[in-house]
Amino acid sequence: MATEGEGQESGWVAGESSDVLFDHAVHVGAALEGADHDEVVAELLALSGRRRAALEDALARTRYLHPGDDVSRAEDLLRAALRHGDATGYWRIDLTGE
Repeated sequence: MATEGEGQESGWVAGESSDVLFDHAVHVGAALEGADHDEVVAELLALSGRRRAALEDALARTRYLHPGDDVSRAEDLLRAALRHGDATGYWRIDLTGE
């Protein structure tokens, strides 16, 4: 279990990254039908903080929304980000230099 200091140190509080991912995916899905798919996937990966679970949590939250084109686009974007992260080993890349 992370303490308050650990959450602040990493830059995220538990659940915060999935909130940001969820909000971004739904916003893009609703407002930007013609958005560049690859660019949005890259943004979602960056916002995930290399945590696959954050994307999974955001995807799970879309199931509680009323079905529609914007929700479908949000789900597609989140799934695409998960697939890309899996294919490239994104979750295992360490940028901290430790």
